[in-house]
Amino acid sequence: MDQVYTNVADAYRAQALAHLGLSDHLSLLLHPQYTPKIKSAETTVRTVRIWPESAVPMLQDCFHHTDWDVFREQGTVTRDILDNYTISVLDYICFCLDNVTTWKQSRVSGDHEAYSRARTALRRGIKSAKQHHRRRIEARFADTANPRQVWEGIRAITDYKKKTPSIPANSSTLAEDLNVFYARFDKENTDLALPPLPPTAPAPVLTTHEVSSAFNTIRPYKLRHRLHQLGLNTTLCNWTVDFLTNRTQRVRVGNNISSTLSINTGAPQGRMFA
Repeated sequence: MDQVYTNVADAYRAQALAHLGLSDHLSLLLHPQYTPKIKSAETTVRTVRIWPESAVPMLQDCFHHTDWDVFREQGTVTRDILDNYTISVLDYICFCLDNVTTWKQSRVSGDHEAYSRARTALRRGIKSAKQHHRRRIEARFADTANPRQVWEGIRAITDYKKKTPSIPANSSTLAEDLNVFYARFDKENTDLALPPLPPTAPAPVLTTHEVSSAFNTIRPYKLRHRLHQLGLNTTLCNWTVDFLTNRTQRVRVGNNISSTLSINTGAPQGRMFA
């Protein structure tokens, strides 16, 4: 760096230093030459009350041992009962405060009016944001027939975030576990392999039919028997069983590939059967 740009003229004084390593640019040390606004503003003296740690217990003890009936009796002697009673009590409280607290003077600088306006605007913005958030949450509970919307409202109130366990992408056992999981329906298939049906007619012309259903638990031999009862061509029934049986699958996770499993249940995803 051998040049510096600022939005204030003559704000810094640059001192050239040696190069950094093999760089062809100089390094610069900047010395501030301007006076910050907080230092240039006029200072004012403010007096604040200081509360020591023992002030609160001492004030409580003072009030506890005070005979407040004295002030009430003084108020009944005069005509202006309420005004005199209030003034007497307040004067006594101020007297107790002065005895347990101290005063300290401090110098402050800056634009207090601008600070006050900014603080007021900030409080209004926070209040407006809270009201908007409250209305948005209450709107989620307006329709109790919509459980999804109610649940979203509960999550917003409790700040619930579902924690998902992190699984290493190159886990050696993850591929095997997923492969076994995808083949879970095959464990319940105990059907024995049956010979193909004898052909009764020429092979039909196959066309794709879109069928939307859950075909993860198809048992091919039971399906063939049902299709034959429905009057489908035996060649088509045998072809369906041959397509759905002895299928192989593997799962790949990163660089790991699971072992091969033979599947005889269900239909491959994306085919005419699924």
